[in-house]
Amino acid sequence: MQQALSLSIDGVVGRDTRAALLRRVRSHPRSCSGNIVEIDLRRQLGMIVRAGKLSVTLNTSTGGGYLDTGEGLTARATTPRGVFTVFRQVDRIDVSPLGELWRPKYFSGGDAIH
Repeated sequence: MQQALSLSIDGVVGRDTRAALLRRVRSHPRSCSGNIVEIDLRRQLGMIVRAGKLSVTLNTSTGGGYLDTGEGLTARATTPRGVFTVFRQVDRIDVSPLGELWRPKYFSGGDAIH
């Protein structure tokens, strides 16, 4: 919750966190219609929106520009910006040249949420 509300992340229910809990403050996606997954890169949050309403907020980790190496391949881990459609999903572990992905949902020519 602290991350979602851009509070100091310390895992302690201090004054600011307690006030947010009492006010029942929630994160707000930019999307207000349809069924989508929205990623907030700045706050590192994944938000599931169903019928235009926030359903679930999750901590996420996006590509931070670091180099990732596996099986002789090196690639820069980045997260594309934009609106995309999932074109393929795998309901198991999918092995890629950079490692194993659990239940990936592929979009944008090969990037994946996993």
